[in-house]
Amino acid sequence: MGDGRALWVKSDESLIYFGSGPGVNLDVTTLNQWTPAGGVTVISSNFLDIGNVLGDERTGDLYICDRNANRVYRMDTNGTLVTI
Repeated sequence: MGDGRALWVKSDESLIYFGSGPGVNLDVTTLNQWTPAGGVTVISSNFLDIGNVLGDERTGDLYICDRNANRVYRMDTNGTLVTI
């Protein structure tokens, strides 16, 4: 999975989102999801360099910072990305 940053863990540890990239010192381009039942799933590999992720447990939305695109996105529970 290469290097990564951008880790968010739901408070009950039933859901994790994390970033990964192609290797050492390269950009983090892929957003992954982990659940106990499903393991690791790639959510999107279209980012330039994911910096941070933050989840909202009330709504299920995820906020993603793409450092090299100079953008922050909100991803809803359907996986739709909206630029903030």
